[in-house]
Amino acid sequence: MNLVLNLVRVPVATLWAAPEKTRPCDAAALRDEPDIAAWVAAMTPDEQTSSDVVTQALLGDRVTVEESRPDGWSRVAVPGQHDYPGWIRTAHLTTAPASDDRAPAPAAVPPTGDEVLAAARSLLGVTYVWGGLSPHGLDCSGLVHLVWRRLGVRLPRDAHQQQAATTPVLPGEERPGDLYFFARPGRPAHHVGIVVTPGTVIHASPGRHGVVEEPMPPERAETLAGAHRV
Repeated sequence: MNLVLNLVRVPVATLWAAPEKTRPCDAAALRDEPDIAAWVAAMTPDEQTSSDVVTQALLGDRVTVEESRPDGWSRVAVPGQHDYPGWIRTAHLTTAPASDDRAPAPAAVPPTGDEVLAAARSLLGVTYVWGGLSPHGLDCSGLVHLVWRRLGVRLPRDAHQQQAATTPVLPGEERPGDLYFFARPGRPAHHVGIVVTPGTVIHASPGRHGVVEEPMPPERAETLAGAHRV
């Protein structure tokens, strides 16, 4: 059987832009058995919102290993996430058959708005962490990805990718569980949130340092690019 190093073996593995981009506060995430809660707690709010973290991958996620170095780092890409690779600790990976396809089966019935909101509300209060994709720390698109992932739907990782993968709805016709996208004129979406009711959103807010449910702030309303449905 042809085995390749291609699966995440730890609950949460973090990818960086480069090994030398890690910081002293990242030590807990770099352990062979990473402690993501301790990692988040070790960061200041500024360190949580600004870093060279690319994304995270979760237990059982398949990765494509593009390079492995003797210093314990591997450059990988995570299918369905960013279009560019990141560097991960090789100790966070394990082997599986090359033909093994662990992609989850799609949800038999699309989740309802109430189910989406319940999943999103279960993450209220989670700390905002740039690149975060776990209940220990989330960014805006990480929240959306994780909510739908828990409901059996795999959305892309980034806000602009999620925007491209979903269906626009007319202004005023958004309903609970839809997505609000935010962008500057002529630019791709840079922020995303989950519609609670028209004008109210659940999102991972860097300004509020966490996942919150709130009326759409004025600074977000100014860049609202529209609502989409999954």
